[in-house]
Amino acid sequence: MIATIKTLNGKSPLKYFGDSSDPSSPRVRDLKEEAMRVFRSRVVNPKWITSIQRHGYKGAMELAVTVDYIFGYDATSDLVDDWMYERLTLAYILDPKMQDFLSKAIPGRSSRYSKDFSRQSIAAYGKNPGILEKNCNGCT
Repeated sequence: MIATIKTLNGKSPLKYFGDSSDPSSPRVRDLKEEAMRVFRSRVVNPKWITSIQRHGYKGAMELAVTVDYIFGYDATSDLVDDWMYERLTLAYILDPKMQDFLSKAIPGRSSRYSKDFSRQSIAAYGKNPGILEKNCNGCT
């Protein structure tokens, strides 16, 4: 809806998120604020990543979907900052433990996942591909 409104009138609308995780205390937050909160508390949080990895294949697919959601939010609502892509790259692509987990959880797909992610980061969204050039041997 955000992208549609922006396309139709040329202006980005105000963006809000309804949080009813605690039904006794529902809140409305700015969507950017919510995206940053979730990004820090979940997406690149080592404790969350470790907990999701315990689920093997299902956890690996959850990580992949999480990255897809980040791309989707950025494409449709311009909520994702460059530093977020850098943190994603460090946590999901350049971390040897993550690569080991992905290669075991989804054999044959982890290198493709890495390449797809790094290509998308550089070509579509990332404004600082230098981090990959310096740290990612063979990702691109």
